[in-house]
Amino acid sequence: MPPRLTSISADLGTLKAPWVAWCAKQKIKPSDALRQILTKVLGHTPPGGPAVRTTVPHRAERVTKRMELRLTPSEHAALVARAKAEGSHPSTWVVAMLRTLLTQEPTLLPTERDALARSNQQLLAIGRNLNQIAKALNTSPRDRTALRADLLTALSTRIQTHTSLVSDVLRRTLERWQIR
Repeated sequence: MPPRLTSISADLGTLKAPWVAWCAKQKIKPSDALRQILTKVLGHTPPGGPAVRTTVPHRAERVTKRMELRLTPSEHAALVARAKAEGSHPSTWVVAMLRTLLTQEPTLLPTERDALARSNQQLLAIGRNLNQIAKALNTSPRDRTALRADLLTALSTRIQTHTSLVSDVLRRTLERWQIR
């Protein structure tokens, strides 16, 4: 008996037309191409040869197109588990994967957006520290003791932490979708 298929729907917005065109050029149905990508990303045995890559520009547009995807129960379970582990809904996860693969730009999931929000809070604190330093310099330019080395070291550390956090989030969101 063949495996029971499970379907999932995802709005692709303006990515649908380039996706369908790319699939037509590759002579593959969009659902089959997406299934192959999901199979590779989720760690299943990769079908066929290496994936062909393409890039389309990302445009902020209202999502209006729907696409249906049929998965086997094990593929669906793996997708749900992976999306849940990354704090996302399966359809959101699939759309984020497609957008990242098609545009080669980061697409953030909720956990990554939260991390960037925290880093922005750190950035605001850094800005306040810089304002305090500027005020100290402007009020008593001859008295440089207000600029203690430990204050500057702490500020430098916070800047490095912030930069590392943002870089890690952006790197992870791009690497998540790499097909190996």
